[in-house]
Amino acid sequence: MRSVVCIAFLLIAVKVNADQLLLVQAIWRHGDRNPKYLCPNDPNKLDTWYQGLGHITADGLKQHFDLGQLIYNEYVTIMNFLSPSYKQDEIYMRSTDVNLTLQSAYANLLGMYFNRSAHKMDVNYPGIDGWPNGFVPVAAHTILRNLDHVGNTEPDCRRQDFLFELVKQTPEYQFYVQQQRVSSPDNI
Repeated sequence: MRSVVCIAFLLIAVKVNADQLLLVQAIWRHGDRNPKYLCPNDPNKLDTWYQGLGHITADGLKQHFDLGQLIYNEYVTIMNFLSPSYKQDEIYMRSTDVNLTLQSAYANLLGMYFNRSAHKMDVNYPGIDGWPNGFVPVAAHTILRNLDHVGNTEPDCRRQDFLFELVKQTPEYQFYVQQQRVSSPDNI
């Protein structure tokens, strides 16, 4: 939520102050996904969830497709900041190396650049049998998880592990854990 607020502030500041927009950095999470785990008494079993636990849903893909269209409208149609057709020197998409985040990134890019009238067959995409008309592949980049200091929220860090062990010994943490046991899904 904080990133959304910052982005909205940036756009307002650009429009109000009439500054020249030089760079846009946007951060978002993956789209809707299946639950990551099942509660013991949940009537929905594993086979209920298409693709299994933790995978992106059709709604999640649609969310990012729609977001891509909104981004295109704002930065191409309204602000004329990006070109109407995809140019690799204007867009750099980075994702964590996890299926649902990569799928969200690709859905977002499809929303931005799929089937745009500015794309020309045999220039921006091949005019061959089987190739989706208007589909211009756009890369989403990743880096190794252990080197990803931006997207990896669970890095291997001995200092962090040591400090967390200290926290677990505090009365506040013990109280929190006890409260969670009382209201955990296992007790539902």
